[in-house]
Amino acid sequence: MGLSSSQARLLSLTSRVHDIEYRAQRTEAQKLQLANESDRVYETYLDALEKKKIVANLINQNGEYYETPLTARSVYTYKQLYEQYDLKTAGGKILIPDNLHNYYQNNDSLSGYLDALGISETKQVYKLKEKPNPLYEEKYNEWKSDLETYQLDYKNWQKESSSYPDKLAAWQAIEPQEENEKYWTTTTSTLGADFETAGGYCYGEAVNHNDTGCYQHVLQHIIDYTVGKGYNESTSDNNSSWYNGVNNKYETSISGQTIVVSTPNGGCHSTTNNQTFNKVSEQVSDETACIASDANDGYAIRVTNSSSNWDKLVSKYKTDGTLKSMKQWAIDLYYLCSNYSTMGKSAQDVAQTVTAFQSNLVSTLKEFDEPQYTSDHIRWETYVTEGGEKPVEPEEWTRLAPVLEDYVGDIPQTIDDGSGYIDCPTFTDKDYAQWYINLWAKMNGSDETPKIIETIEHDDETNNDIVLYSVEDIPKTETTYTTNPESGAVESDNYIVIPEDKLDDPDWIRNAVGEGFVLIQQWTSSENKFKDVSLGSCTRISEVPDTIDIKKAEAQYEADINRINRKDAQYDALLSAFETERNALKNEIDTLKTVAKDNVDRTFKLFS
Repeated sequence: MGLSSSQARLLSLTSRVHDIEYRAQRTEAQKLQLANESDRVYETYLDALEKKKIVANLINQNGEYYETPLTARSVYTYKQLYEQYDLKTAGGKILIPDNLHNYYQNNDSLSGYLDALGISETKQVYKLKEKPNPLYEEKYNEWKSDLETYQLDYKNWQKESSSYPDKLAAWQAIEPQEENEKYWTTTTSTLGADFETAGGYCYGEAVNHNDTGCYQHVLQHIIDYTVGKGYNESTSDNNSSWYNGVNNKYETSISGQTIVVSTPNGGCHSTTNNQTFNKVSEQVSDETACIASDANDGYAIRVTNSSSNWDKLVSKYKTDGTLKSMKQWAIDLYYLCSNYSTMGKSAQDVAQTVTAFQSNLVSTLKEFDEPQYTSDHIRWETYVTEGGEKPVEPEEWTRLAPVLEDYVGDIPQTIDDGSGYIDCPTFTDKDYAQWYINLWAKMNGSDETPKIIETIEHDDETNNDIVLYSVEDIPKTETTYTTNPESGAVESDNYIVIPEDKLDDPDWIRNAVGEGFVLIQQWTSSENKFKDVSLGSCTRISEVPDTIDIKKAEAQYEADINRINRKDAQYDALLSAFETERNALKNEIDTLKTVAKDNVDRTFKLFS
């Protein structure tokens, strides 16, 4: 059964609606792509606005600043930028033009490099040549020899003068002294035994028969029996006038108790005996030297203020804990001989001290060896000692240093020997030479640069001073070269050669610096080296917006946006037409569907 005309029409309209919707979807996709393209155009425009170029800031003949794109050639052209710069890779190697590389590679030292650059020159300076005058030299050498002798003598005099006080003190320090132990003897076979013998009978009675009177007689010869006191040297006998109750009155170790020593018994007073008593008394009178022994012989009793009077007198110690002098002990024992009974003691108790006292006395008695002392002193005075000779004080220095004029007088120092020109190496331009020296040092791997030395040479013909410049000649370091397989650039240990096509390309240096592959360094004379600088701190190099590229980008942006807008309007018109046609078709389809439904309803009712 065939379709009705209305059904065929409905199918046709539905097909057309699907086609319109497909075309509309495709147009929407194209419109979306156009929006993405608009974003890309805008981003390209923004990138162009941020685009910079590196320029050199120079001064023209009118004194006005102008900008010109920076190139590697301008960096390495002398004074084009007024200040000196170099280019360094991020890896630390300097970038160098090919011509400087050739000058460095083909010469073994700094001087050869400068000669190859044509910087070195030779100036001729006229000199009056003279030779030394032999007569002047003879007199000069004579003066020099005398001066050296004078200086040596003066130095020796200073040395002797400065050492004299020490030498004198050392010599004086070895003078024989009477108190030196070597001049005194303490053996019992000498003075101690003589004293006991001289005491004779009295000493024996005191020891053997407890005779306190004899004991006092022995002690009398100890207590101040010295010349001018108890002993009269002129008569070799006792001095009776001394014993007047005042001179011979002594303090005992008992507070407030005194004793008066009587005139010695004349029975023992032979001349020899008196001389022995005198010697003993003289030594005992030196209370600082003649001290009782601290040996524990029964009388080393430690006493205090509260001790008994007997203990205070019989002890070898004083209440302050120090040993008594032999003279003080003799005074105390003398007192005991007369007062022992008041202390509840016997004569035997007193007599028992005799042996201990004599033992202490013998150990402290010393006999002076006068002959030995005199001999040693004479030897010392005549410099014949172990310490050396007696020093002699240097006389006052009055000599004057020899004066050169007194020797040479009017004798000329030189005599004529012809004249002529001498060749003096120098540089044509000091600053120009320093500029290339700075770069050579970098190529040679050094951070610091040798500085140019300025000297003055006098021209005897024109009577003018000639300024000469020189620099220390430094050998080239051992260098190896390679070729980069990618760029073809020649590299050494310290530098990379800039390809010829990059020397005048401002875009290359802009991109290399912008990407951080290359750094700019500036020479500082104060530190004598190149230092890294930023574009913002350079006075002759700066980074500025690229106005030409910006204008091109603006024009391109306007053209692209206009084209995109036109296409966008076309897509909008198409979409609007598609929507209108689609709506018309949908209305017609809805109408046909309604008519068909009505026909179905009527047919159903007809047969129901």
